[in-house]
Amino acid sequence: MGEASNIEVLNHFWVSPPAGSVPPTSLPLTFFDLPWLSISPVTRLFFYEHPYPTHHFIQSVLPTLSKSLSLTLQHFFLFSANLICPPKPHKPHFLFADGDGAVSFTVAESTADIAHLAADYPREVRGFHPLIPQLPSADDINDGSRALPLMAIQVTIFPGSGFSIGIIFNHAVADGRAFHHFIKSWASICRTGRFLEEQEPVHDRGEIEDINGLQQRFLEKWWNEGSRLAVDNKPDLNIFIGKVRATIILGEAQIQNVKSRIFDQYKNDLAATHVSTFVVVCSLIWKELVGELGLVQALKAIGSKVRELEGGVLKSAEKWMMTSEEIKELGQQVMIVAASPKFGVYKTDFGFGKLKKTELVHVDRPGNISLSESRDEEGGVEVGLALPKLQMDNFNAIIKQYLEQT
Repeated sequence: MGEASNIEVLNHFWVSPPAGSVPPTSLPLTFFDLPWLSISPVTRLFFYEHPYPTHHFIQSVLPTLSKSLSLTLQHFFLFSANLICPPKPHKPHFLFADGDGAVSFTVAESTADIAHLAADYPREVRGFHPLIPQLPSADDINDGSRALPLMAIQVTIFPGSGFSIGIIFNHAVADGRAFHHFIKSWASICRTGRFLEEQEPVHDRGEIEDINGLQQRFLEKWWNEGSRLAVDNKPDLNIFIGKVRATIILGEAQIQNVKSRIFDQYKNDLAATHVSTFVVVCSLIWKELVGELGLVQALKAIGSKVRELEGGVLKSAEKWMMTSEEIKELGQQVMIVAASPKFGVYKTDFGFGKLKKTELVHVDRPGNISLSESRDEEGGVEVGLALPKLQMDNFNAIIKQYLEQT
């Protein structure tokens, strides 16, 4: 029950900025952008309640969503641009051309149970992927370049109960903060009909100084790996059989109690450790380390890495493009933490009621978790992760037992 596999596509169209509102623009990729070229796209879902039939949504909600998206893209035009990847030695760049820049927009209907999909308890991973669109295929250009669209959107209607907005985008075009700036601006225009000028995004890359020569080093690595681009190849959903995703809710009091209890008992070991809410939450979710001593070791390991950033965010930046194979050769493991409670994702208000739930679908890959603020409690944190069902059951039991001791 609750799988979203019964999907019917009702419509597909393209949404672009208003004609003539954005001049033709070409922007280079900075060294901050380049490491994301080979990383899988970001996929996020927003669930909203809407207790009306499909025809009501299509007539009353869809026109507002699509028109407000067009107006938003006037300000965030890079999402409707293409990533141009020419042959070596030419550099990749973003290119927006009026009449060519647009975002793929799919409208679908699902017979799934939206209340089940938007729950916190473990649900099958397979149920979420049909709610996410695919990025359109890259086009070959005459000079040997490839043009890759950067964003696609799918609105899925659950008749009589709600709808979801599924978004996929290439991480090279925006980091998490920039994406949430876009999504909240779209929501604001949809809700109020106007764009707040003080929120105007800045697209100029010229202010970013590459004092360490990282851009060329990253380009050489990308070229040597065959200019591999991350694309949205729909996975075979059978590989997710038996895997579930769940949301772990950590209240502010629980987080503070963990901090106090651990500090009281191990203050000498943790004296030089940066122990923030972020560090505590990540340490609790590190499944390989069980028990209080394991938690202390996780706090020290993660806290020390966070403290290193105080010496400069570009420290060890040359390692940003390490592949998973290179990391394994060093005998290291990676836990990827997506998003942040500071993004305020639950403030994404399109004017159709409070956001019921959000999910980062791509964290169903091994070693990935997502973080957001709690939708119900100030100072709380939601952790999203996916595991085989038996591991998830064991993990939930361990977390519950540990938190009950605090």
